[in-house]
Amino acid sequence: KTKNADQGNTNFAALHLLRDPQTNAEKLFDLLSRLDKKYTLDHKILIMQVMCRAMGTHKLTVLPFYTYLLKYLTASQLRIPTILAALASSVHNLTPPDVLTPVIRKIAHEFVHPGVGSEVVAAGLNSIREICVRQPWAMEEDLLGDLVEYKKSKDKGVVAGARGLLHLYRQEMPSMLKRRERVRAPIPSPLLAPDIVFLGERSKHERLRHSTTCIWR
Repeated sequence: KTKNADQGNTNFAALHLLRDPQTNAEKLFDLLSRLDKKYTLDHKILIMQVMCRAMGTHKLTVLPFYTYLLKYLTASQLRIPTILAALASSVHNLTPPDVLTPVIRKIAHEFVHPGVGSEVVAAGLNSIREICVRQPWAMEEDLLGDLVEYKKSKDKGVVAGARGLLHLYRQEMPSMLKRRERVRAPIPSPLLAPDIVFLGERSKHERLRHSTTCIWR
């Protein structure tokens, strides 16, 4: 290959060049589940990271992985931030919501409650948001209402996490929020509304106002 071709290919990650991404991801999970007791945590996390990145890049689904991951989703788990980041990177818009719902419920149960520190609650809320950004249908309406209530917390990190989740569902699925949490559409005032002028017609306020909106028929 020429030098220019080599320089152009340096921007492509190796994961993009997999010949059969689904088979590779399934083999990695099979390795992870069969040798779970033999591998160290660091080794397992490396496998998770590669597999999850491939799942997110190629929009793959390895359904048993999410059930396998549940046992690691505790606040006391070593290297839990890395595990949560890997989990979020595996999710995409084609991931079945029903396999993610137990994962979100487990994170909320373990991380988002009054018995843990504020930094743990903030981490849980942010992790849930990262999952829901990629697959908003995975959230349950009752759980969403409980999580959004943390916007009243005194901790800034917790408030930011709850508001981020609230803002996401205001934009994507406002019907899942309680009525008081939804954004009310502003009612335009006739005094502030711009003139609407059809082609060939003149506004009655043309002498006083110079900025008008022209709509072509």
